Formats: sequence, structure tokens, C-alpha cells
Amino acid sequence: MVASALSSPSRGLVVYRRHEPEKLVLYQTVERHLHSFLTAAEEAERPVPAFVQRERVGTSIHETGGQPG
Repeated sequence: MVASALSSPSRGLVVYRRHEPEKLVLYQTVERHLHSFLTAAEEAERPVPAFVQRERVGTSIHETGGQPG
């Protein structure tokens, strides 16, 4: 998980603020087109590397609340 910290000079406090990559255009574009890209690559007999497939499964599990998709 990626996080950023903000410090308050007056109090010396550090506050955790989660980055929200799902709000970025790049993240949304990949999410929108990844399935069709993987399908096309497989049909062309040029599958993507295994780590990409694993990452997609991780994303699917996150989206479905724990059920692989």
C-alpha cells in the first residue's frame, strides 16, 4: 500500500493519507480495457507474462470482495 504523510510544522504531527490510484485516469483506463486486452493477446497466441495475469486476479479479488473473477 502506498501512503503519503503530511506533517504539521506547528504540532510536529504526521497524518496518514492514502493515495487513491483508482481515481487516476490511467488506472481507470487500464481497468476498463484490461480484460479485452488479455483476451486478444491470448487469441493471438501471445499471452502476457504470468505476473500480469496474477496482478489481474488480485484486482478481480479486490473488486469482487474476495471471490476470484
